[in-house]
Amino acid sequence: AREEVDSKAIHRLMFLMQRFFRAVSSTTPVLLFLDDLQWADSASLELIRTIVCDGNMTSFLFVGAHRSNEVGDDHILLSAFRKISGSGISIHHILLDNMDKISVNALISDTIKLSPLLTRPLTDAVYSKTSGNCLFVVELLADLYRQ
Repeated sequence: AREEVDSKAIHRLMFLMQRFFRAVSSTTPVLLFLDDLQWADSASLELIRTIVCDGNMTSFLFVGAHRSNEVGDDHILLSAFRKISGSGISIHHILLDNMDKISVNALISDTIKLSPLLTRPLTDAVYSKTSGNCLFVVELLADLYRQ
């Protein structure tokens, strides 16, 4: 009986969220961005699918991000992608690679407002610790700034 109540509550939530996004997107463009989808559970992915596949939705764009190195072939996220694609919705995948050392140096140079020549030693240290992973570069720089 508890599972039936939970199932009904989940369906009500999906219905209400679908109606909410439908109403809002009918008057103004809506962009929904969700990060770290590799950690989403099946109910959350089903909610996303319900909203994204709503044929009555206008002016709505969904952007989802996930760490490809944490999503294997049998991951539920890929199953959700297949269901969405099967509904006729286009999915565009954009793979973001790590930054090269020149890009890391440009970021550091712009951030601390010094010539790229002067930031090379810091870039070498940051790049050796982060391998150009953008998140790690920014977090390391923020940590260095706080210290």
